[in-house]
Amino acid sequence: MAKSPRLLDPLSSEDIRESIEGAGYLVEVALLRELQERGFEASLGNVFKTREGTFCEVDLFAGYRVSTPTAAAHFTLMIEVKRLHDPARFVGIFDPALASPPPAHVARRRAGGVPSNNSALPYCHEFELLLSGSGQLGKAILPLEKGTRCVHWAIAERMGDGTPKASGHQRYAEGMQNVVGASYWHGHEISEWVLAEHISMVPEFTIYIPIIAIDTETLYTYNILNKEISRTGWISTYTHCNVGGGKTPKDRVEVVDRAGFRQLLDTIQQCSGAVDNLLRARATDLETWFERQAKEWYQKNPKHAWPPTREEYAIVNSNDGNSPESDA
Repeated sequence: MAKSPRLLDPLSSEDIRESIEGAGYLVEVALLRELQERGFEASLGNVFKTREGTFCEVDLFAGYRVSTPTAAAHFTLMIEVKRLHDPARFVGIFDPALASPPPAHVARRRAGGVPSNNSALPYCHEFELLLSGSGQLGKAILPLEKGTRCVHWAIAERMGDGTPKASGHQRYAEGMQNVVGASYWHGHEISEWVLAEHISMVPEFTIYIPIIAIDTETLYTYNILNKEISRTGWISTYTHCNVGGGKTPKDRVEVVDRAGFRQLLDTIQQCSGAVDNLLRARATDLETWFERQAKEWYQKNPKHAWPPTREEYAIVNSNDGNSPESDA
């Protein structure tokens, strides 16, 4: 009879292999590879600091950028990878009788760069109206509504005695809090950094997409009206999260399996084309917006001529001792 390994016995190669393959690391690497092959900028193991000094970590951080001469847009993905094995199921609770929650762009769109999140710049509101007025931005990212929009979710699994039970599993709730918190603080801190460093006067905005990626085909929906159970690859749900600093944003979270993840990436790239068309269609308005904001900035810094080219603006704000602060 083979002896059971003791706690301090050396790990064999097979032990090491089993431990790595049983965790989620290889799934994270596979998703990273897929993101990079599709043209996303992506990295593993990103940590974001909250205003309280605490930290939230996400497994994957990825971005897809759309840039024109007069504006830029970023699709920013915060991703937590989870493993869910048989017989457990992630179930989105769907009620078609309830009023629809806000469309995706309401929760996702946040001004970034300049104008920036929560900034007091005078044309911030005007900039948002340029792109969100008449549903333009909402229409451009409407395909992001493909996920089944659920009002609640649960993990259905068997208890020790074999009876089924549904509950809000803590590690999934924590995963949602991480991706929502990372989205919030990334937007907040990046905006403050851009303002402090005078990185750009070109208007930018970011569309945040918090994601829970499950590596198995275990996503289902429960329809409250007809009690039907349906297999799906993409669920959208909303959650309130305490992200620190007294902030409890309500944000949208996409829950996807591997097939749903690929569909979501396809959809983001589809939306990027529509956003690019929108930015180019409003190029004249955006250029006017840029000039008005630049003029105000230079009126506060009379040693620098106006109007500047973007190249001149970059030189003025480089770290070579010629910044407006150093001239004061």
